[in-house]
Amino acid sequence: MNERRDWNRVSQALTALHRSLIEHARRNYEREHGAIAGPAEFLRLLTTDAFFAWIRPLSELIVSIDEAGELDEASKDKLATAVRSSVEQLVAAPGSEPLSEDFARRYWPLLSEDPEITMAHAGVKQAISGWPKGGNGDEAKQLHERHLLAEMVKQRPRRRH
Repeated sequence: MNERRDWNRVSQALTALHRSLIEHARRNYEREHGAIAGPAEFLRLLTTDAFFAWIRPLSELIVSIDEAGELDEASKDKLATAVRSSVEQLVAAPGSEPLSEDFARRYWPLLSEDPEITMAHAGVKQAISGWPKGGNGDEAKQLHERHLLAEMVKQRPRRRH
């Protein structure tokens, strides 16, 4: 799973899901609070307003995966199961040990309400399906894999060309 296209495919699928969720949340925000003044104001809201806080775990995961995709091949090989585990835990149903319970609680109803989000979810599941499985239901192992992803990205030995 260290081929660049595999990492790009997962990143693109997560980004499409992120975009769909942000647009859905934006429509709801504007219904409650009125139109957002412009792109700068929208970015400020995305990064600081509690209304959008539930989407931030996805934003952070995308950044981590994009940064991990730039690591050297050996590091990427070590992280492949952590990437799959982190993605699967983020989109896990509420009550099933999701990465973020708040994300899961808000996300899962949208799968039946918004066809664009449903399609983006399917794209994420497809993009990650060929990646090696980790954790296998072992909560401690899954937590370790998420920690490994975060730590390796933080240390970031870059890939040599």
